[in-house]
Amino acid sequence: MTGDGGDGTRENPWRLKTPPGTSEYEMYRDERADPPTLVCVVGKTTLGYQLRCIEDLHAMLKEHGGVLGGETSGHLLCLDRTTTGDGLVSALQVLAAMRRSGRPLAELAAGMPRYPQVMVNVRVQERTDPSQSLEIQAAVKRAERELGESGRVVLRASGTEPVIRVMVEGREAGEVNRLANELADTVRKAV
Repeated sequence: MTGDGGDGTRENPWRLKTPPGTSEYEMYRDERADPPTLVCVVGKTTLGYQLRCIEDLHAMLKEHGGVLGGETSGHLLCLDRTTTGDGLVSALQVLAAMRRSGRPLAELAAGMPRYPQVMVNVRVQERTDPSQSLEIQAAVKRAERELGESGRVVLRASGTEPVIRVMVEGREAGEVNRLANELADTVRKAV
């Protein structure tokens, strides 16, 4: 990806081109949006990505030395190509891997294990950050200890509606379901 000019604001966006320079688009940070957003404009299409999600993913990849990462809401980063979440770059990387290997996507993805995942949306009266509640954080730590290395817990406020998203993933479906519902109950009581 190449770019020129711009300081990443709405008034002066980054002007970018995808490899090999055939598609142009603009990106900028909208810190005034609630929540703050990374905006990508491709032709008449405008896409918005929550900055916090992208920044958290970026920090985790840097910490662990990773170059490719993503999460279920669609934020993907290819740090060896770009420092922002870019769906076009991500799609091109997948296509390049398919071409290099000569294998279809289904075959390439077959080696990736899929674990049971439960998402519970807890309605709240007003937007709340679950990381600010000691009670919620203690419940998250307990669930993470119980899952150990075989699962993960993600709690975050939705950027589009007044809900806290409680996601639990792990090897055992029964355990995942129980933990997700216990955490959701804790969130309901704490907010």
